[in-house]
Amino acid sequence: MKYFFILLYTLHSICSFAQMVDTESLFNYLFLDALKNKHKEQYNQALQSYSNCYKLDDKSSLIPFEISRLYLAANQYEEANLWIDRALANDTTHNTTYIKYATSLKIYFGMYENAKNLYLNLVTTEPEEPTHKLMLARLYSQLNKPDSAHMWLDRISTDRIPWLTIQLEHVDLYERELNPRKAEKVLYNILKHDQITAEPYIYLSKYYFKVKDDKKALKMLFKGLEKEKGELVLFDLADYYLSNKDIDSFKKYSLQACRSELLPANSKTEKIKFYLSYSIENKIFSNEDNFILNLINAAVEKDPDDEQLNYLLASYLSYIKENVKVISLMKKYLSNHNPDVNYYTLLIYTLLNADNPDWPYIEKVVDKGLNFYYTHNYLVLVKALCYNNQKDFSSSVTLLTKFFEDVDIDKSSNDKQSYVDLLNILAESYYYSGDTANCFSTYDKLLSLDTSNFLALNNYSYYLSLLGERLDEAEKMSRITVQAEPTNSTYLDTYAWVLFKKKQYSLSLIMIESAINCLKSESAEIREHYGDILSAMGRNEDAVVQWKIAYSLDTSKQYLLEKIDQ
Repeated sequence: MKYFFILLYTLHSICSFAQMVDTESLFNYLFLDALKNKHKEQYNQALQSYSNCYKLDDKSSLIPFEISRLYLAANQYEEANLWIDRALANDTTHNTTYIKYATSLKIYFGMYENAKNLYLNLVTTEPEEPTHKLMLARLYSQLNKPDSAHMWLDRISTDRIPWLTIQLEHVDLYERELNPRKAEKVLYNILKHDQITAEPYIYLSKYYFKVKDDKKALKMLFKGLEKEKGELVLFDLADYYLSNKDIDSFKKYSLQACRSELLPANSKTEKIKFYLSYSIENKIFSNEDNFILNLINAAVEKDPDDEQLNYLLASYLSYIKENVKVISLMKKYLSNHNPDVNYYTLLIYTLLNADNPDWPYIEKVVDKGLNFYYTHNYLVLVKALCYNNQKDFSSSVTLLTKFFEDVDIDKSSNDKQSYVDLLNILAESYYYSGDTANCFSTYDKLLSLDTSNFLALNNYSYYLSLLGERLDEAEKMSRITVQAEPTNSTYLDTYAWVLFKKKQYSLSLIMIESAINCLKSESAEIREHYGDILSAMGRNEDAVVQWKIAYSLDTSKQYLLEKIDQ
C-alpha cells in the first residue's frame, strides 16, 4: 500500500510538472505570436494573443504594458490608461519605462495629480535625472502651485540642463502668475550672464512684445542684431515691420534673413509661407512684384538641396502660373532624387493643366511615383485618367476596384474627398466600358457620401438621359447643378438634354441657348444638341446651321453629315 501512495504521489508530481511546462510553453508561444503580429501591424491579432497571455499570468506587468501600448496605437486612450494602471499595480521593481509611459497618458487625460505622484516616484528612483524635476515643476504649474514649481526648478542641476532653459521656465511661471515684474527681473538676470549672443535679447524682445511695449522690444532686437549670431533676430525684425505696415523695412530684413547662413532652412520655409499667405490676405504685393519669389530664391541659393524649399519654389511658380518653369524644375529634381510624394503630385497637376497635356509623359511620372507610393490616392486617380484617355476603360476599372479592395480609406476623414474623386472616375470608367449597372450603383454610393457633388450629379443625370432611363430622377439631379451654378455651360447643356429626352422642347431650347451664351470656348457637343433640339421643334434650317458648326469643331462626328443631308 505504501508503494501505491508513493506511485500516486510521483504521478501527481509528474502531471503537475507537465501542466507547468505546458502552461509556460503556451505563454511563450502566445507572447511570440503577439510580437510577430505586432511587427506585421496586425494589432487585433496581437491584442488577442497578449490577452490570452494575461489570462495565463495575471501577475505580469509586461503583458498589460504591451496591451496598453497596442491600445494607444489604436487611439483607444481610455483602454490604454486602464491597462497601464494594471501594469503599475503588478510592477514590484518600479520599472521607470512603465512609469514614464504612464505619466504621458495621465498628462494626456489632464490627470496632473496622478502624473505628479508618478514623477515623485521617478525622482526617488533616479535622483540624478534632471528631466524628472523639470517635469515635476511643469506639473506643479498645471496644478496652480507656483511655489512648488519654482522650488523644483531650483533643484535642477545646470550641468545636465542648460541654465538658460531653467531661467526661461521661471519666466513662463511668472507670466502664468501674472507677475510681469519678476519675469522681467529674471530676463535681465539672463542678460547679465550672457551679453555675447543674441538669444537673451530675443527672449527679452518677445517678453516686451507680449506686454505691449513695442518700443523696448524693438530696442532689444537691434541690440541683439549687434551681437554674435545676431542674424537670429532678422525674422523678428521683419515681423515687427510687417505688422506695422513698414513694407520697405520688412523687405530689407526678411531678405537678409533668407540669405542668412545661420537660420535653418525649415524656419525660412515656414516664414515665407506665412509672408505669402499674409500678403495674399492683405494684398500687400501686386502681381508684378516678385518679392516673394526673390525671398524663396534667396533661401534656395543658401540651401540648394533642401526639399522643402525646392517644393516651395515649385509651388509658388505654379501659383503665379509659371508652369513651364515648374515642369522644368520638377523634372530636374525628380531625375536626381526620390523625394516626397508631393513632388510627383505637383508635377502631375501642372502637366494636367497644360493646354495640351502630354499624356505619355504624365503616365511615365505617375508610374514612377506609384513605384514608391503605390497606394497614394491622387497617383492612382491619375493613372485611371491615363487609362481613360487611352480609352482603356477596363484597365481603369480593374485598377480602381483593386485599389478599393486593398486600401481602407477612412471616409470620415480628410480622405473623403479623395475617395469621392476616385468613385467619380470609377463610375465613368464603368459607363464607357459598357457596365451601366455598376456605373449607376457607384454613383449611388458616391452621392450617399456627398449629396452635393455636382460632377457626379451632372454625369449621372446625363448618362441616364442618354439611355432614356429614370428621366424624372435625372431632371431632379440636373436641376440641382444648374441652380448651384447657373452659368456653367456643361450643367446647362445636360439639363437641356434631359428636358429634350422628356420632350419638353420649349424649356429645353431656353436651357441650351443659355448654355451657348455661357460658353467660354466652343463645344461641338453643345452645338450638336442645339441642332437636335431645333430639329425636334421643326426648325430644320437653323438645326443644319448648328450641326455644321459642330462638324467644323469635330470632324470625327461623321454621322452629322447624314443629319445635314437629310
